[in-house]
Amino acid sequence: MATTETEIQPDLAAKLPNELVEEILSAHVRSFDHNPSYQWIQLRHLSRRQRHLIETYFRKFWLPTVSITLYLGGHHQIDYKFSSVEWSGAGNLDTDSTNREESTFLAVFRADQSTVFHDRDTPNPFTPAALARLWREYLAETKPDCGRTASIRFGEGVLNGGLSGGYIFNVAELHGLQFDASDGSEIWFRFRETITSVMRDEFRLRQITLNLVSTASRDMLADWNGV
Repeated sequence: MATTETEIQPDLAAKLPNELVEEILSAHVRSFDHNPSYQWIQLRHLSRRQRHLIETYFRKFWLPTVSITLYLGGHHQIDYKFSSVEWSGAGNLDTDSTNREESTFLAVFRADQSTVFHDRDTPNPFTPAALARLWREYLAETKPDCGRTASIRFGEGVLNGGLSGGYIFNVAELHGLQFDASDGSEIWFRFRETITSVMRDEFRLRQITLNLVSTASRDMLADWNGV
C-alpha cells in the first residue's frame, strides 16, 4: 500500500487545547536547557506562560551559578556570590500570572572575602568602604564596552559539563545597580535586564561562530570537490 504524507496545517496549534500546546512548547523549551541564550532570547517569547516558566527557571537554577568579579587595577580582584532574589511590583512571581510581567527581579550578591586576590605583601584592599568607592567608580564609567571594572560569569560549574572555563563571560552593565553608600559588600541589580544583555551577546556570538563554521565547511567541501 502506498504511503501518503500528512500535511501539517499552519493553524494546527490553534485547533489544539491550550494546555496541550503549552505542554508541547514546554518539552521543546526543555530540550534546549543546555543552551540558555537560545532559551532566553528566542524561546522566552513563545507565550506568556513560557516566558514565566523560563524566567522562573533562570532565577532558580541559573542565577545561583552567576558570579560578579570586581577589579582593582590589574592585580586585585574579588568575587561577589549570589545571595538572594527580591522583587517589587504587583503579584507573586511564582503563582500570579496576571501581574508577573510588571514585577522587577532584584538579584542580591554579597562579596566573598575568601575569593580576594591581591599582592601578598599588601593589606586586603577590599574593605567595605573601598568596595563602595569602587562601585561608585563603576557607575561613573562612561564607556560600558571599554575598560569595565566588573565582569559576569554565568553557568560556572554547570555549562560544558562543569569543566574549568565552561561558563559564559561578559562585561555587560549591571542594570539598576545599587549598594549602601558606605558599605559595598552587598549589591543588587535588576535581573531581567542584566541577563538579557548577557544572553543577547552570547546568542550573537553563537550565531557568528555557526556562520563561520558553516562557511569554512562549505569552502572545505568545495576544495575537496575540486580535487
